[in-house]
Amino acid sequence: MIFIENSTIQHKVHMVTKHGEIEFKGNVGQVEKRAPFLTKVSQSYLVNPINIKAIDPHSQTITFNNNLSIKYSRGYKKVVNDEIIEKYNDINLI
Repeated sequence: MIFIENSTIQHKVHMVTKHGEIEFKGNVGQVEKRAPFLTKVSQSYLVNPINIKAIDPHSQTITFNNNLSIKYSRGYKKVVNDEIIEKYNDINLI
């Protein structure tokens, strides 16, 4: 699993994996409770830190190993720093 985001379809979430994408019923909050290995980086996104290639703190962008990227919100800047950057030394800072 690379990341999960709110779907454009109400009451569904969109999951991106190394092998494809899928949508299922639920919300980010429900997934967060069931998947403690994911880190919430905005109201809409949960990320799997082991699949992060780089983080750009200035543009608040997370780039994954498959070159997809998402924006994290300012309110989660401390979470990104404390729970991802500090714990995963192989993530590049841009």
